[in-house]
Amino acid sequence: MRRARSTLSHSPLLRGLRSSWLVLTTLALPASAVANDLSASVPHTFHQGPPRGPAATSGVDGSRAHRAESLPSPAGAQVLWEHQLSAGVWANLVVDAAGSVFAVSPGRVTQLAADGREEFTRQAEFTSAVAVSLLASQARVLLTREGRLLAWSPQGTPMFQVALAAPSGYAHAGLLPLPQGGVLAHLGNSLFRLGAGGELEGYAELKREAVETLVDRDEVWVVAGNGDVWTWNGRDPPARRGGFPSQVSAAALSAPGRLLGIVDAHELVQWTAPLGPSLTLARLEELGSAPRISAPGGELIHILGSSGNLLGVRAGEPAAAASAPTSAPVRAGDRQRPAGPGEVLASPDGTVAWLVPDAPLVLQHAGQEPHLFSAVQCHQPLCLVPAGDGRLAISCKSGEIWMIGPPASTGQPSPPRPSPSAASR
Repeated sequence: MRRARSTLSHSPLLRGLRSSWLVLTTLALPASAVANDLSASVPHTFHQGPPRGPAATSGVDGSRAHRAESLPSPAGAQVLWEHQLSAGVWANLVVDAAGSVFAVSPGRVTQLAADGREEFTRQAEFTSAVAVSLLASQARVLLTREGRLLAWSPQGTPMFQVALAAPSGYAHAGLLPLPQGGVLAHLGNSLFRLGAGGELEGYAELKREAVETLVDRDEVWVVAGNGDVWTWNGRDPPARRGGFPSQVSAAALSAPGRLLGIVDAHELVQWTAPLGPSLTLARLEELGSAPRISAPGGELIHILGSSGNLLGVRAGEPAAAASAPTSAPVRAGDRQRPAGPGEVLASPDGTVAWLVPDAPLVLQHAGQEPHLFSAVQCHQPLCLVPAGDGRLAISCKSGEIWMIGPPASTGQPSPPRPSPSAASR
């Protein structure tokens, strides 16, 4: 068993981390206001439970399963609005319960209302963004490449700023909103658990980099690059629970206690807790370094690889000697190899949406012809997330953000469509 280091909240090591590795500051407040805010006489509100919003983190939610409760009907969907961020988009979108879309550009964050209006833009000191998450408190938390966490309220008020000790040369990093209201940040093989106000609650270090962190009910799972699967409560050392047979490049939770992983870039493998044997569901074509798994909870698991083809695998059925997936319900057509990874999202009713480089957005319902949105395409797709009420938000690294959904009800005005050339302030 590989050993991992962890710290308790009262340990000397954690006190050292607080003083030398982690800096906590409150932004845009004078010193007197900070002191008043920390006074024991002032009541504090603590938020627990899952974030209230259709897209709370990378992979949509803590399962990382790229699934939506509902997607637009392919035949009736249309582009509701488009917005252009002149500096580009650098991280996943998050969408809150009101339908507001929070996006990150170099050195700034922008929030758009459900109808496409710009609600706020805030400047921030960072050079590169890694991930964004929405917490139970509705805080929008950004993780930067250099290991800083920055948080804003739904109104754009700065909430906290935290500097973590980022290891050098790491390949994987991410944020995971926790059921207790805080957030888990992973940078390479370092794990940091923080409370809703940015306070450090725990630290651990694995022997290998964490590829993915997931929430299974109230339990946090960590999948390492070598295939090891760990759980971590933020206090005790991480506990190894088993693992996949080899190197993992993507992971998702398909059901409680059931993890899916892309192993050796060409196998879809299912692992069941506790210490259950792994089961190869499909042997696929080479999927590249950034495959996407979409497990909507229905009969099919969808896999999008570097070829741009969307493949379907039947859940729970072993691959046996097969060299191809059980079924391939949709393909994006024969094209040259895309310039980079694409994005996929599926719902339990059998509707699938996917976007690959230099090709139109595709929406398809099971057994029906795919519907192509020629107006929605880009060279580097970045994010594809549910936006509530059967709507879909899409972003590209070049700065385009689209909202796709059903048309406005008869007799009601259509949402405004901001000019694609409108630059953020």
